[in-house]
Amino acid sequence: MKKFWIFILIIILAGSGFFYYKQKQSKNTVVTYSEIRAEYGTVSDIISATGVVEPQNRLEIIPPISGRIDQIFVQEGAEVRAGQQLAIMSSTDRAALLDTASTQGQEKIDYWSNVYKPTPILAPIGGRVIVRSIEPGQTVNSNTTILVLADRLIVKAQIDETDIGKVAVGQKTTISLDAYPDVKISGRINRISYESKVINNVTIYEVEIAPDSIPAIFRSGMSANIKIIRRQKD
Repeated sequence: MKKFWIFILIIILAGSGFFYYKQKQSKNTVVTYSEIRAEYGTVSDIISATGVVEPQNRLEIIPPISGRIDQIFVQEGAEVRAGQQLAIMSSTDRAALLDTASTQGQEKIDYWSNVYKPTPILAPIGGRVIVRSIEPGQTVNSNTTILVLADRLIVKAQIDETDIGKVAVGQKTTISLDAYPDVKISGRINRISYESKVINNVTIYEVEIAPDSIPAIFRSGMSANIKIIRRQKD
């Protein structure tokens, strides 16, 4: 019994010593404060979304007749105007006559070239050549796409239905591309779809965003990150 009380006494003394030590340590602790200077900044209410760069209007150029492409005058990336000559081609009959004439001398080639004029292929709209899928000398038919024109590149973004009520035509946006994350491109919303889509069980609405100016780095199919600026205050 005596040993038991000695054990209890030792525990009490040890606890008292630990409590005294902690109290003394807390009194000796120095609390330091750092001063942070307040600065003015811009406060923004932003909705984030992802999207893809796409042509606003994509037009495939197909030849009016079957035959052979003689010349193409544009490269991918070229800006063209409506009515500009993009290529010339020979019909199947003209190509056959010229092939035969080539074995008979230059005089025959010149003769048949003047009798059967080549067929021009013109740009129906102004825009940029985003695809050139054929080269001179290749045969084509009326279903062959030889060029693709885009009148303007925009960004099509997907907005969750929980946020679509906060989005309006004319709102300012900032666009960045996965390929060029440090480049910020300003733009505005110019269309909000009326019909929803369900993707992975999530209801979304498509929103079109037009850049204020289209940079040379824009390419159809690029992935984009969009910040829609609802409100901004300095």
